[in-house]
Amino acid sequence: GGGGGGGGGGGGGGGGRRRVRATQVVSVSAQFRNSMNELGTTLACTSNHFLRCIKTNSERRPFGLEAGMAIRQLRSCGVLEAVRVSQAGFPSRIPFSELLERYSLLLTSRARRANDAIADSKSSTLRTLPSHLESLPTSLGTHEER
Repeated sequence: GGGGGGGGGGGGGGGGRRRVRATQVVSVSAQFRNSMNELGTTLACTSNHFLRCIKTNSERRPFGLEAGMAIRQLRSCGVLEAVRVSQAGFPSRIPFSELLERYSLLLTSRARRANDAIADSKSSTLRTLPSHLESLPTSLGTHEER
């Protein structure tokens, strides 16, 4: 018997390569590059929010806080600096159409109708918004020194 061609050396060890089709081989680095491109595309379409977990006390007691321990962790992972930058008033860049969609419910119905009519005109809308939002704690396009 026996025939059949030996089986031993043909299967693995393709130098980090995987067969996709008989005529196409994709390297591990190409797979990684494609994966990173897909991740970059996904991240570009999102609004990022970060969650940091810290140990608030060395005994791990619920609701126990050792302020020094918490501050050291917040400082070392960059949270305090991120809060400082945020408080300094660096803007969030969202498309103007999204701004209108999110916050038009704060306007009076008269202002909303006016904004619907001029939604294409950013400068016209920005001129009308302050008069309709006077009672709310808002700031459009200004930066206050602290």
